[in-house]
Amino acid sequence: MMRIGTTGCGAGKYDRTIQITTSDPENPTLTVRLTGDVKKFVTMTPAAVFLNGKAGEPISATVRIIPETEPAFKLAQINAQHGKDIRHFVTEKEEDGKKVYELLIENTAETPGRYYDRLTIITDRSDQAPLILNIRGNIMSADTAPAQ
Repeated sequence: MMRIGTTGCGAGKYDRTIQITTSDPENPTLTVRLTGDVKKFVTMTPAAVFLNGKAGEPISATVRIIPETEPAFKLAQINAQHGKDIRHFVTEKEEDGKKVYELLIENTAETPGRYYDRLTIITDRSDQAPLILNIRGNIMSADTAPAQ
């Protein structure tokens, strides 16, 4: 049995050719074509979060995570790489008979500056890699005039 990693392939057709090296002197290499359908695992919108605003004002974003599998996966754990400038909350809903998670990300930075964080979202599906959500923050001084 052979497992093929399809991370980054997206949904659709999978078509790759591989070479296998053998110890058989008559057939030192074999060429094998691998084809199949890659099913979409999740829809995550937006795919990245940008928290931009003034210090002291509420800054947040909501990410919708929609399982595309049957049965739908469950979110098991969400971990921030740094966790210093953000906090997150998840809510589970049902829309049109489908499970939907809403992930609220809030800025907690109180001083002007930029930051980067990453959420690793682990599901109950051990056959799938964790979901990754990149977060960038740009907090401006409270007295900064808006861009014209």
